[in-house]
Amino acid sequence: QTLLEGFDEDWSAWRTDQVKEYTNLPEGEYRFRVRARNVYEYYGDEAVYAFTILPPWYRTWWAFLIYGILIIGAVTGIVRWRLVYLEHEKAALEQIIEQRTSEIINKKSQLETIDRIVQSINAKYHVDEFLGSLIDEIGAIENSSYVAALLYDQTKNGFCFVSAKGWDLKDLQTCMLQPTDAVEWLSRDEDNMAPEVYLIANPQDRFEKTIPPLADLKSILVLRIEDPYQISGYLLFGRTNLEPVFRTEDITLLANLRQHIFSGFMKAQLLTHLESMNEELKRLNNQKNEFLGIAAHDLRNPLGAIIGYLDLLLMDMKTNNLNLREATSDIEMVLNLSLIHI
Repeated sequence: QTLLEGFDEDWSAWRTDQVKEYTNLPEGEYRFRVRARNVYEYYGDEAVYAFTILPPWYRTWWAFLIYGILIIGAVTGIVRWRLVYLEHEKAALEQIIEQRTSEIINKKSQLETIDRIVQSINAKYHVDEFLGSLIDEIGAIENSSYVAALLYDQTKNGFCFVSAKGWDLKDLQTCMLQPTDAVEWLSRDEDNMAPEVYLIANPQDRFEKTIPPLADLKSILVLRIEDPYQISGYLLFGRTNLEPVFRTEDITLLANLRQHIFSGFMKAQLLTHLESMNEELKRLNNQKNEFLGIAAHDLRNPLGAIIGYLDLLLMDMKTNNLNLREATSDIEMVLNLSLIHI
């Protein structure tokens, strides 16, 4: 019989072979006990063998110590990484909030600017006053040293400069653009930055021979004023320095003002036309009154003579008791004299 203390729970069955195998014994302290008996049931002395099984290296105390250090280090690293990640997320969120806040402030400022400009230009009822106010307001905002306005003149079939800031208007009024030339030089497709807004980066080559005053500029921002049927005019904003160039905010502002400018321009143009028609009607009315006065004066003299003759004739009829035939003869004589007088 055998008994392995620390592994077996009881003695094994009696057997005649002298071999006992154990596999997969865990690490620990063991005592292997063996006893025998003869046919007479006599037990001999018990043999005992004590031994120790050491654990594998990955289950030693120093291995578990290393495991603990690694786990603590990993947890610490994960916690630190998470903290750094949260800090980055916080910084990114703060940046987004700051950016959105700045955008909201810029939009609010832009809306206030648009509202101020719209109120200013809507208060003008004449085209010249409208363009002057528009050039002053937008020119100051766009930080443009040079601003000019071109309007389409039907009598000349071309675009003429009607208002300017920074230039002598007389120097520009000598230049007129045909409709096809205006589209080619001021509103090319490759210059388009926003609806009806164009940026000319190098105007020297384009305007040196056509419009020399524009050739001195380094960049030109163009707003095209267009109704459903034709192009009514152009607004030009020029700078002589390369820095600062026109910003995205400048282009956005012009794009947002485009419809307001068009509406204000059409209103001012209509009111100017109505004012011109009103002045023409006043002139025609004065001519009519003058004509009627002259005609009344010319008619008053012969009619007065006729009425006087008729009054005398009636008095003579009553006094001298003239009959109707004699009165009729006298009336015909008076009428003939009146015709001769007229």
